Amino acid sequence: MKPTIQKIAIIIGIAIIILIILVQFFSIRKLKDQVQLANVELATLNDSVSVHKSKSGQLTFKIASVEIDKRNLKESLETLELTTKELRNQGIKYRNIISAQKAQIESLGKGSTIIRDTMIITNTDTIKIAKFDWSNNFLSLKGSIENKNLDFDYKYKTGINIVTEQRPKGTIVNFSLADPNATILTGTSITVTRKKSILEKWYITLPVGALGGFLLAK
Repeated sequence: MKPTIQKIAIIIGIAIIILIILVQFFSIRKLKDQVQLANVELATLNDSVSVHKSKSGQLTFKIASVEIDKRNLKESLETLELTTKELRNQGIKYRNIISAQKAQIESLGKGSTIIRDTMIITNTDTIKIAKFDWSNNFLSLKGSIENKNLDFDYKYKTGINIVTEQRPKGTIVNFSLADPNATILTGTSITVTRKKSILEKWYITLPVGALGGFLLAK
């Protein structure tokens, strides 16, 4: 039995609707990509760090994470000045990355120590050397002063905790530092959104549903 003109027209109509849906989808996706990359760039330019102080005085630095799709990951990493070559040298495959944070830490403080004088007498000269050794459990300085020259070794270490939380308006990354004098000056974070399966995508389910409804109605 040959299909009637009406059925052919319905099939053509459904095909046109599917085509329009796909064109609209890719147009919306392109605009979405532009918005995501612009948000990443904007986050790197603006200071997006907020500070929360607990009752005990513990400081937590909060950075709003920009959510991106997997296809925008490479460009977003490059905006954070993380090239795929650099990541590869660190043994990191950029396609496996689900989130990335970049922050700048500063620590300010003061201290005092006693300088110990030492006299070294040679056959021709008498050399005066002053030595010092200072530490505050996070930063340590050790060195000497000789003939107006200051030479020293330094070491800085602090614990850092990173906790990511999902909120209705987006993802928040929380940083807390063990050093009470340390501050996060700037920070940027990106989070890759979960990739939906093919059956979860609306541009697949909608046309399939429309076609299935038509076939059931025959």
